Amino acid sequence: MKHETPPAVFWARRAGLALILTAAAMYTAFFFAPVAETETVTAAAAFWGMVSAYLIGTVLLFTPTK
Repeated sequence: MKHETPPAVFWARRAGLALILTAAAMYTAFFFAPVAETETVTAAAAFWGMVSAYLIGTVLLFTPTK
């Protein structure tokens, strides 16, 4: 019996993985930012963008399908 993943599920999982990798890159970028730069509105927006990317990526990657 051949188990084939539907194309929509395949691409949703790849999108989830890409979002998680993007969020991980944003997380590592915080370590190289100057201290004064980490307390700006831009840094706060980047942080919440990173959190959102982790959450959406996790949902896309790990949602069970039939």
